[in-house]
Formats: sequence, structure tokens, C-alpha cells
Amino acid sequence: MTFRVFTQFKTLPNDVKGCVLAIGNFDGVHRGHQQLLSIAREQADALHVSAGVLTFEPHPRWYFNPRQKPFRLSSKAHKAEYVAEHDIDHMMVAAFDADLANMSAQDFVETLLVGELNVSHVVVGADYRFGKKRQGDVALLKAYGKAHGFGVTEVPAFKDAHGLTCSSTRVREALGEGQTELAEHILGRKWELMGKVHAVQGRTVSLNLKDFMRPSPGMYRVLVKVMNNRGTEVIERHETTAWISAFDFSGDDDLHVALATTHVLGKMLRIEFIEYIGLSGAYPARHIAQPAVNIW
Repeated sequence: MTFRVFTQFKTLPNDVKGCVLAIGNFDGVHRGHQQLLSIAREQADALHVSAGVLTFEPHPRWYFNPRQKPFRLSSKAHKAEYVAEHDIDHMMVAAFDADLANMSAQDFVETLLVGELNVSHVVVGADYRFGKKRQGDVALLKAYGKAHGFGVTEVPAFKDAHGLTCSSTRVREALGEGQTELAEHILGRKWELMGKVHAVQGRTVSLNLKDFMRPSPGMYRVLVKVMNNRGTEVIERHETTAWISAFDFSGDDDLHVALATTHVLGKMLRIEFIEYIGLSGAYPARHIAQPAVNIW
């Protein structure tokens, strides 16, 4: 089955309705999220229905406080890609707006989960909350499920062999401290962000980070993936260095990348963070002399 993304739910295909649905923000699709996806897939196979994900755009946290520091770990496109890699059939993206923010827990279940999606089973984390002012919890969801004929699986927080809880918050903390290896451990893959090149100066290209999480100021060893015009395929790969300034006097909070090429202006780049080098890179580009190495 081809992975599909839906943003409107009133006219969903029949094979989508009645699915097993994992619900959450899924920012970063870390190992804890992956556990939910795996359980949703198993439950869907047992019920002979499709497996889906329900997520929200913008992130509810951003909706309620858009002036906070950017914290996003993955774009909607990234999220869809990561979810699809875990054998999920489709992703539903609900617009988190005033209507949804003010929807009661009961209406969320009866209007969305039952009325529009007709879910057969729901998979959520143990700390899941829903409805206006987060009034609904897993116990309430199970009660609604019993009343409306769908099952609910509650998944405990995922912890690694050392007892570390895998969460989006912990990934952000790790990146904020320059601990790229810890972030990779929690995510189950290297962290990457995506941005469009808006400036090229010598051997330095600059990308605006928009609402992406800002990593700790400093220099990083990175893998740069130059995307095609649609942003769907990698056309070049370069292993190089990137840095974010500790003191960004321009106010644009850009990520700067050493890239010995000029043809990337206006193109979309995916930056995969391999290793934190140190604070020596948190200064203007004249301090950086290492050109990119084209590895593809």
C-alpha cells in the first residue's frame, strides 16, 4: 500500500476509515514514537485493517505560544517520511486551530475519532491528553472507546537499557547541549534539519532555520544533502562543517555551512548532524577554512 497523507477527513477512502490509529505530535519520531508505530502496525494486522497516525499542525505547543524559541525537531515532510519508514499506511494531519483547541474531549472523540475516522483501535502514550485544556486522559479515552466500540492501547514511556526515557524533550535538551550522539541514540538515527539557502558568500552558504530547533552554538561535522527542485530527492551529498553563531548580530539566527559551490542558492538542503566539534565554530565565516568534500 502506498503511504498517503491526508489533511481533510470528511471524504476519506474506505480503506482509511476503520483503521488502527496512533495519536500524538510525533515530533522527531524518536524511539518512543517508533514503539507506538510498531504496536499500531501489529494491532492493525491483527484486525485486518490499515494502520494510521494522527498528528497536528502546527504543534499545539507552538499554537499556544508562538513567541517561544523554536523547538521543532522535524518538519511535516520529515515526519511523514519517518512514519512511512515504520510500515504505517497513512498519516492524518489535523489543523490545530481555534476550533480544535476549544473542542471538548467528548467532541474530539465523537466528532473526529468516531464520526470522521471511525477508528477500530487507538494507540497512545501513557501521558496522552486531549480536548480543551487537556481535560481528557487515557482513562477517559478508554471509557469513550468502550462506549463507542473501539479499543485503546496505552503504551508506557520507552526507556533504553540504561533507564533513559526517550522523548522529544530529551532530544531537544541533548541538542541544546551539543550532545549530538545522545540525540542520535534517542532518535534512533542522526538528527537532521531542512532549510532553503538564502545567501552564498565565498565558500559559505546560509540557511534560515525558521521554526526548527536551534542546536547549541558551535561547529558541527555534517552531511549536506542537496535536494531537487521539489525537495523530494537527493541530488548531491557533501560531508563538511556547519556552525551556528553564539552571537548572531544580524538577528537572522542562520545556520552556516562550508560548501564550495554556488549553484545551491534557493535550493533546499537537508543537514544531517554527525558530530559536535566545539565552540570554535561559533564565529563569523572567515574563521572557517575547510571546504566541502563531495561524497556522491
